[in-house]
Amino acid sequence: MKRPTSPGKKKKTEPAVDPFPGFFTNLIPLPRVAKVGSEVMARDAHVVAICETWGAQLMNLNGDDEYSDYRLPDGWHVRVPLKSAMRELVDGAGNVRAHIIDRSRIDYGSVLQILPRYYVSIESDDAVWADRMRVSVVDRVGSRRIRVSRWVPTDQVDVRASIEAEFTVWLDEIRPGHRDPFAHW
Repeated sequence: MKRPTSPGKKKKTEPAVDPFPGFFTNLIPLPRVAKVGSEVMARDAHVVAICETWGAQLMNLNGDDEYSDYRLPDGWHVRVPLKSAMRELVDGAGNVRAHIIDRSRIDYGSVLQILPRYYVSIESDDAVWADRMRVSVVDRVGSRRIRVSRWVPTDQVDVRASIEAEFTVWLDEIRPGHRDPFAHW
């Protein structure tokens, strides 16, 4: 006959063993519709590129679901910036690779906005002169500006447009294919 254990003593148990070690590590759901620049891609059109260039593994592709689960490389994570309507997909080096825009914030469902490494940006000088702006070429690695224009008055839209066009041509020359969000990383 087995002796009953006293209520104060706990029975020793073996630690749980994960039957699928690492299987659920770093699983991140990403929208099945992607946007590159202003172009909305066909559903799942970006899956192969994400797997090949980011080193991700597609873990499921469920029929009508808006999201699919990916296992991303170590260090990749989703960050929610303060005062932002979207989440950021950040790589292992701390670079923002994409924005995740949820369905509730846009008209056509959840979208993965895949970002290129280099881009032309228009910046305003809100801190000192609210009536000035400049054009910059930005490298997302380190968020550093690699070319910056002079400040111009905000009402000189034609000047800003010509600087923006000049900087875009310059970026095309030094980084061909810079609009491709999977290039130059």
